[in-house]
Amino acid sequence: MAPARGLFSTALIFLERTRWNESIRTIHPDPVVQEEAWDLFGKWGGSGANAIDCVSFAMMNRTGIRKAGFETLNQ
Repeated sequence: MAPARGLFSTALIFLERTRWNESIRTIHPDPVVQEEAWDLFGKWGGSGANAIDCVSFAMMNRTGIRKAGFETLNQ
């Protein structure tokens, strides 16, 4: 159980840092984006995309982001 707690703590630290960082813009889906996300989930959910992924894809489409990814950081 300890490793899961460690990951949760790391996630909370990340959220706190990004939440109050003025250089990071947080955007929220509106009903139009939500509808697009549901359509994407219907199309890609069976291939492994989850509902949150599809909201992200819809927001990326709206904002013109064409490529995204994650970088693993060593602690």
